[in-house]
Amino acid sequence: VFPSRYEGYGLPALEAARCGAAVLTSDSSSLPEILELASSTFPADDIAAMAERMAAALTDEAFRAELLVAGARAGVAHTWDAVADRTIAAYATLSSSAFGSSIASQGARLTTQKGVEGGGGRRRAAPRARVAFVGPLPPAESGVALYNERVLGAMDLAGLDVHLFVEAPPGTRHDPPIDAPCYPIDALGPHLDPRDYDTVLYTMGNSGYHVRTFDLARRIPGVVWLHDAYLIGLHLEWALWQIRSQGRATDVLTIFREEIAALYGGRIPADLVLVEPLSHHAFVDRQVYLNAGLVRGSRRLVLNSELAHEMVRLDAGPDAMLPPTTVLRHAIPDRSVLPVDIRPTRRDRPLVVALGIVHAIKRPSVLLQAVAALGHDVDVAFVGPCEPELERELLTEARAMGLADRVTVTGFVDVATYAAWISDAAVAAQLRDVSFGESSGAIHDAIAGGVPVVTSIASAADLPVDVVSMVAPDCSVAALTEALRRVLRNDAVHGSMHRAARDYAATWTFDRVADEIRTVLLDDAHGRMGTGR
Repeated sequence: VFPSRYEGYGLPALEAARCGAAVLTSDSSSLPEILELASSTFPADDIAAMAERMAAALTDEAFRAELLVAGARAGVAHTWDAVADRTIAAYATLSSSAFGSSIASQGARLTTQKGVEGGGGRRRAAPRARVAFVGPLPPAESGVALYNERVLGAMDLAGLDVHLFVEAPPGTRHDPPIDAPCYPIDALGPHLDPRDYDTVLYTMGNSGYHVRTFDLARRIPGVVWLHDAYLIGLHLEWALWQIRSQGRATDVLTIFREEIAALYGGRIPADLVLVEPLSHHAFVDRQVYLNAGLVRGSRRLVLNSELAHEMVRLDAGPDAMLPPTTVLRHAIPDRSVLPVDIRPTRRDRPLVVALGIVHAIKRPSVLLQAVAALGHDVDVAFVGPCEPELERELLTEARAMGLADRVTVTGFVDVATYAAWISDAAVAAQLRDVSFGESSGAIHDAIAGGVPVVTSIASAADLPVDVVSMVAPDCSVAALTEALRRVLRNDAVHGSMHRAARDYAATWTFDRVADEIRTVLLDDAHGRMGTGR
């Protein structure tokens, strides 16, 4: 708290922000320019207003997160290097006069000397950026865990000192994909100070595999990589964890009510979305995605699709300012990761595959009816885990439609078997009746095999034309049948989509995604370290 009546600048307030403290200042002289956040200030002589702001910073989690984000941004904007750059730029504007030309030439010399130590011309070695990488890794049966492993394995670690903080049940053994210290997530905070790291990367999806990562990101600002933009599942799991493991004496609906009030204030009345039982559609239909808290508290944001970016903007509200955001499409695995065999299928009948967990939200019954409508020369396989009750329902429906010998539900399969199904497929049909801003790993696995994709997953619209064929989330059986027929029965269309998939797979690799993430981490770390780029 900096209640000064007058300051020439207010360096202690900036230093406190750079150290990770939530900062409040009076609204006098230059102090409001430090955080550039009106809600962080109070009249210098108004004791009651100062007390109210202090209480809010201590008890209002959303406001505290807003202060921390503003402080982090101020720290990036006002490093010594950044101030020197602005000073040199100011000198350059004076070049219209003889005096200005002299100053400008001095500025040019300063530019070439930045980073040189002393008068001997010896350049400082840039320090390595210390990175805390937080999230799940295999053996967790999570798509984000596997994706983390692949991204880390492809990353150039030059200039980075990475420490892994893995969310997993106690006692889980990991085989890290890089040579780096590996700790349980609970070590970050109690045993290893987050402020000792130049940047923290949180990787999260919408499931119980990310509960403690989510809890940590709420308290310690960092780079947040959201693999889903709709987080009701994560909030539900976090609420249950709060009750069961943290001893919070309340119930799930009360926690949700408190979260909605903190995230949206009066903009979204809780009663509009909190119906019993909790319903996806109650939230999605009102564009309530529960990502605003994480976004507000992050220093930088990474998303997997333009759809996710739009969902984040909608959830934040019309007047909200988002942190620097990178949209980074899902990588395509190469054969070292997914050993697909790109070749003409050897099957007697063309095969349509639906890849990944089988769930009613993916409209498997509609796909069965579409395959039946195509005629008796097409097979269909659901390649992934399936609840026994749903499997029985699908096979019963298949028998009723005369498809008993043409429908397979594989259940969980290993990578080699999964790749073999992709290699045999003529088309992949990846459907959803509601999208959560997520990219589909299954779509990208199909692309790795050069398999044309028919999909209703909205984020696939980011992919190049001819790689996928889009249908509506609520498409009719007739519309899906026609989309499948267009690809299966037209050799020119099938060949064009196959070639487009292979071309795209060659360019959007895990190496490329890992390079993009490395750039995001270095930008964030160097901003905090004050070394520039």
